[in-house]
Amino acid sequence: MEHTAPQDIRSSGDWQREMGDDADRDDYSRIVNSVGNLCLRKRELRAYARRDWDAPERLSRRRRVNLPVADKVRLAIDLSEAARATRPDWPNDATRRADLETHLRVRALLDRAARVGAR
Repeated sequence: MEHTAPQDIRSSGDWQREMGDDADRDDYSRIVNSVGNLCLRKRELRAYARRDWDAPERLSRRRRVNLPVADKVRLAIDLSEAARATRPDWPNDATRRADLETHLRVRALLDRAARVGAR
Protein backbone atom coordinates (compact mmCIF):
# COMPACT_ATOMS: atom_id res chain seq x y z
CA MET A 1 0.00 0.00 0.00
CA GLU A 2 1.34 3.39 -0.88
CA HIS A 3 -0.25 6.75 -0.18
CA THR A 4 0.98 10.23 -0.76
CA ALA A 5 -0.38 12.48 1.95
CA PRO A 6 -1.65 15.88 0.82
CA GLN A 7 -0.18 18.71 2.88
CA ASP A 8 -3.60 19.79 4.17
CA ILE A 9 -4.68 16.59 5.98
CA ARG A 10 -5.45 17.66 9.54
CA SER A 11 -7.56 14.94 11.13
CA SER A 12 -7.97 11.20 11.25
CA GLY A 13 -11.20 11.57 9.29
CA ASP A 14 -9.30 13.28 6.50
CA TRP A 15 -6.88 10.32 6.44
CA GLN A 16 -9.75 7.86 6.31
CA ARG A 17 -11.30 9.64 3.34
CA GLU A 18 -7.92 9.88 1.59
CA MET A 19 -7.09 6.20 2.19
CA GLY A 20 -10.46 4.80 1.19
CA ASP A 21 -10.75 1.02 1.83
CA ASP A 22 -7.23 0.91 3.28
CA ALA A 23 -8.53 2.82 6.32
CA ASP A 24 -10.18 -0.43 7.50
CA ARG A 25 -6.88 -2.33 7.63
CA ASP A 26 -5.63 -3.66 10.98
CA ASP A 27 -2.43 -1.59 10.69
CA TYR A 28 -4.32 1.66 10.03
CA SER A 29 -2.92 3.42 13.12
CA ARG A 30 0.65 2.66 12.02
CA ILE A 31 -0.08 4.05 8.57
CA VAL A 32 -1.75 7.20 9.93
CA ASN A 33 1.29 7.88 12.11
CA SER A 34 3.58 8.13 9.13
CA VAL A 35 5.09 10.73 6.88
CA GLY A 36 4.77 9.60 3.29
CA ASN A 37 5.79 5.96 3.51
CA LEU A 38 8.28 6.38 6.35
CA CYS A 39 6.67 5.04 9.50
CA LEU A 40 7.66 6.92 12.63
CA ARG A 41 7.76 4.15 15.21
CA LYS A 42 9.29 5.19 18.52
CA ARG A 43 11.44 2.07 18.78
CA GLU A 44 12.92 2.59 15.32
CA LEU A 45 13.49 6.31 15.86
CA ARG A 46 15.28 5.63 19.14
CA ALA A 47 17.47 2.96 17.53
CA TYR A 48 18.35 5.40 14.75
CA ALA A 49 19.21 8.15 17.23
CA ARG A 50 21.40 5.75 19.23
CA ARG A 51 23.42 4.69 16.19
CA ASP A 52 27.18 4.74 16.40
CA TRP A 53 27.61 8.07 14.62
CA ASP A 54 31.41 7.91 14.87
CA ALA A 55 31.56 4.59 13.00
CA PRO A 56 32.09 6.05 9.49
CA GLU A 57 35.26 7.84 10.57
CA ARG A 58 36.45 4.96 12.72
CA LEU A 59 35.84 2.48 9.93
CA SER A 60 37.17 4.59 7.07
CA ARG A 61 39.29 2.82 4.50
CA ARG A 62 42.35 4.85 5.48
CA ARG A 63 42.14 3.57 9.03
CA ARG A 64 41.16 0.00 8.15
CA VAL A 65 44.13 -0.53 5.86
CA ASN A 66 46.55 -0.33 8.82
CA LEU A 67 44.59 -2.57 11.17
CA PRO A 68 46.11 -5.88 12.23
CA VAL A 69 44.60 -8.89 10.41
CA ALA A 70 42.83 -10.08 13.58
CA ASP A 71 41.06 -6.71 13.86
CA LYS A 72 40.05 -6.86 10.19
CA VAL A 73 38.56 -10.32 10.71
CA ARG A 74 36.69 -9.10 13.81
CA LEU A 75 35.38 -6.12 11.82
CA ALA A 76 34.15 -8.42 9.05
CA ILE A 77 32.38 -10.60 11.62
CA ASP A 78 30.79 -7.53 13.24
CA LEU A 79 29.57 -6.29 9.85
CA SER A 80 28.12 -9.69 9.03
CA GLU A 81 26.32 -9.86 12.38
CA ALA A 82 24.94 -6.34 11.90
CA ALA A 83 23.65 -7.26 8.46
CA ARG A 84 22.02 -10.41 9.83
CA ALA A 85 20.40 -8.43 12.65
CA THR A 86 18.85 -6.17 10.01
CA ARG A 87 18.10 -8.93 7.50
CA PRO A 88 17.92 -12.36 9.23
CA ASP A 89 17.27 -14.03 5.86
CA TRP A 90 20.63 -12.79 4.49
CA PRO A 91 22.51 -14.25 2.84
CA ASN A 92 20.23 -16.77 1.20
CA ASP A 93 21.35 -19.52 -1.19
CA ALA A 94 20.77 -17.38 -4.29
CA THR A 95 22.85 -14.54 -2.85
CA ARG A 96 25.66 -16.92 -1.93
CA ARG A 97 25.63 -18.46 -5.43
CA ALA A 98 25.71 -15.02 -7.07
CA ASP A 99 28.56 -13.97 -4.77
CA LEU A 100 30.57 -17.08 -5.61
CA GLU A 101 29.98 -16.57 -9.35
CA THR A 102 31.22 -12.98 -9.04
CA HIS A 103 34.35 -14.10 -7.19
CA LEU A 104 35.06 -16.76 -9.81
CA ARG A 105 34.55 -14.27 -12.66
CA VAL A 106 36.88 -11.73 -11.02
CA ARG A 107 39.46 -14.45 -10.37
CA ALA A 108 39.37 -15.51 -14.03
CA LEU A 109 39.79 -11.88 -15.15
CA LEU A 110 42.73 -11.39 -12.79
CA ASP A 111 44.35 -14.59 -14.08
CA ARG A 112 43.93 -13.36 -17.67
CA ALA A 113 45.29 -9.92 -16.78
CA ALA A 114 48.36 -11.50 -15.14
CA ARG A 115 49.15 -13.38 -18.37
CA VAL A 116 48.94 -10.24 -20.53
CA GLY A 117 52.23 -8.86 -19.18
CA ALA A 118 53.95 -12.23 -19.48
CA ARG A 119 53.71 -12.34 -23.29
